Amino acid sequence: MMPGGEKMLLSPGIGAERKSDVPLGRSDVRVLDISAASSWNGTGIKAVLSATERKEGKPSLHAISDSDTKLNGAIRESSHVHVRDTGHTMALPAEKPYGEDKHFKACTKGRQ
Repeated sequence: MMPGGEKMLLSPGIGAERKSDVPLGRSDVRVLDISAASSWNGTGIKAVLSATERKEGKPSLHAISDSDTKLNGAIRESSHVHVRDTGHTMALPAEKPYGEDKHFKACTKGRQ
């Protein structure tokens, strides 16, 4: 997210203690941290992950993100289990061959 030129890093979380057969919903997610900076690098992201864990008083079990290089490096260096956001990751290969296709654009125009 980039409001006013600042790049925001959102850290949502779901309690690991949740034990239920009911699928998770939006009400199960809470915002652990929102940080803003003019730019982000792996060191800054790793610092936010560490600060968020200190604030919460317990370590994160997993980190979910897309395939952004800076996020990947920060998650790897922080020793989190990295779960890839497959929806975003799977859409990237389609962007190149179909991104400028007029029929594809017409189909997806209202869904962005």
